[in-house]
Amino acid sequence: MNRDYTVVRCSDREEWLKQRLPGIGGSEAAAVLGVCPWKSPLSLYSEKIGLVDGNDSGPSERMKWGLLLEDPIAARYQEETGRKVIDPGPFTIYRSNQFDFMQCSVDRDIEDASAASPLGILEIKNVAGFKLKDWLTDPPIHYQIQLQHSLIVTGRTWGSFAVLFGGQEFGYIDVTRNDNFCDYLIEKEQEFWNRVLNLD
Repeated sequence: MNRDYTVVRCSDREEWLKQRLPGIGGSEAAAVLGVCPWKSPLSLYSEKIGLVDGNDSGPSERMKWGLLLEDPIAARYQEETGRKVIDPGPFTIYRSNQFDFMQCSVDRDIEDASAASPLGILEIKNVAGFKLKDWLTDPPIHYQIQLQHSLIVTGRTWGSFAVLFGGQEFGYIDVTRNDNFCDYLIEKEQEFWNRVLNLD
């Protein structure tokens, strides 16, 4: 199968964190644009040039529950859609062959034989019940940016969010690649990465 990315399989979280440093990951893309709720462009820049240590001491309790619930949420998505979901592995990185500063770790790959483009990306989210309102129209912008970034890396044209709200309500949202936005995102990430390389 032809693909636009290289697969890097890491042995553990420590190696995965180290391998993420020389590039921009999907969860970091929103920070580049200044719309990440948890990280600013300056804090991301400081991590990438080694000024601060961006590696945490381990996943938080919320993150641990998110990881534990990934399998059942993915199984529910597969049941609901009839699509096949494939786990690439917990410490797997996809690196773009075209844009060497772009990389991602996806929750699952999707195979849909009935689709014009059979391969997609699944992002799994475990969300507090009170945040359901934030998803009623569209997924939150930082998550949309994360998925569009991953679509660029993999060269794919669509993906889905599988979301568990409050531990008891499931929903999914299909998203197609927005080429105009992707061009903008590539430009902004390239500018950011040039500053990292030049310590500018």
